[in-house]
Amino acid sequence: MKKYLILVIAIIAVSCSKSDDNNTKADPIFDAPYTALKNLSELPVGNLKYAGNKVGNLPVGLLEANNSTCKRLDLLVVDQQKVVLKYHVFESKDNKDCKLIWDYPEQIAISPIVEAGKMPSVVSILSNRPATKEELEKDPETKYYLQTKQVYKGDLEVGFQAGYLRIEDKISNSTEGNLNKGKSYLYFHIK
Repeated sequence: MKKYLILVIAIIAVSCSKSDDNNTKADPIFDAPYTALKNLSELPVGNLKYAGNKVGNLPVGLLEANNSTCKRLDLLVVDQQKVVLKYHVFESKDNKDCKLIWDYPEQIAISPIVEAGKMPSVVSILSNRPATKEELEKDPETKYYLQTKQVYKGDLEVGFQAGYLRIEDKISNSTEGNLNKGKSYLYFHIK
C-alpha cells in the first residue's frame, strides 16, 4: 500500500510541475503560415515601412500605429530592377531629431533566388571616410570618400507571413545576445 501511495504522490508532483511548462504564449504573427519567396518578381516594389521584428525566441513585436520613436521611419526600398535593396534605419542621436544610423542607407545586393525562401545577398554599409592628408594634397576639394564595409554575405531567409514581408535579420543593428538566442526577423508592411 505504501508503494502505491508513494507512486500516486510522485505522479501528482510531476503533473503539477509540468502544467507550469505549458504557459507558453501564442505568437499570432510568427505562428501564422509562412510562404517562402520563390522568385524576386514576388517582392513588392516601393517603400516598405518597418512593421516590427522578432528577436530570437521572443515573440514578434509590432510598432503601434501611434509610435513616436525613430523606428517608425525605418523602411526598405525595393526598386523596379530588384538588384539592390536599400534599408533605411533611423535613430535619435541627440534625443531630438531622427537621423540615419549610417551615412547612407544599408545596401543589400541580391541575386536571383535558387532555393525557395533563400535570397543570395551581400549586405554592405556605406559611409563617408575623411580624406587623408595625401588625398587632400592631390584634391583639396574632396573632403570625404565613400567607403564600403561588407557586413554579411550569404542567403537571407525571406518570405511572407501574416500579411507582412519577413526577412531574416542580418541587416539591422540588432545582434544576438543572451536574451535573444536564435534567428531574428524583420517585418515590413506590404500594402
